[in-house]
Amino acid sequence: MGRKKKEAPPVIGDGKGTPPSEPKPEKKSKVIKVTAKYRSKDEEGNKVIVSLNGEGKDAKEIIESLKLPKGLAANVVITLDNGDEVLERSLAPYKVFSIFTEKDEEVLRSAFRGYPGL
Repeated sequence: MGRKKKEAPPVIGDGKGTPPSEPKPEKKSKVIKVTAKYRSKDEEGNKVIVSLNGEGKDAKEIIESLKLPKGLAANVVITLDNGDEVLERSLAPYKVFSIFTEKDEEVLRSAFRGYPGL
């Protein structure tokens, strides 16, 4: 004769009363567009500004997408654009050498400290 037992509610989520979490969408990393500009002389001796373009999702892809000439001894202006932020830096020849000839990603990250996606 006693009271009827209550039925336990169905277990939802992890059993601790929290609702099941939906799968989180993966972050799509934005493509970073890169422009490198430097001054050079053409065959006739006139000064020209050479502009190279590339793109990548991280530092390694950015370095591989730009093909700077070997032995370049000039300041290079590098512009990074991910659609939200644009950052431009002028890099000395020794930094350009270590980034693009030696493929050193850490030097690129230190030159563009705080830029999202690097």
